[in-house]
Amino acid sequence: MSALMVAFVRVHDLDAYNREYLSLAHPLIQKYGGKALVVSEKVNKLQGTLPDGKFVILEFPSLEKAEGYYYSGEHQALLEKGNPYFSSDSIIVEHQMTGDEG
Repeated sequence: MSALMVAFVRVHDLDAYNREYLSLAHPLIQKYGGKALVVSEKVNKLQGTLPDGKFVILEFPSLEKAEGYYYSGEHQALLEKGNPYFSSDSIIVEHQMTGDEG
């Protein structure tokens, strides 16, 4: 079963965010078998309340890999380093394929 990390990311300083967090997070995501499925600022709310920000969905091969990435010392250090440049709301969910999905 794969896992999805879903986040709304609010960037306060784009240059610093790209330099101090994103450029280092990409290889770390790949290290845990993850890949970006969606990165978009165009979110059409249908109902309820959504946080502001860029919508990001990352896919990992398992819940363990997703949690391993998020809670790793490397990622926690990146979050701390990037804290002045962005904030986010995020969750991890297990993704179980249904019979309709190959």
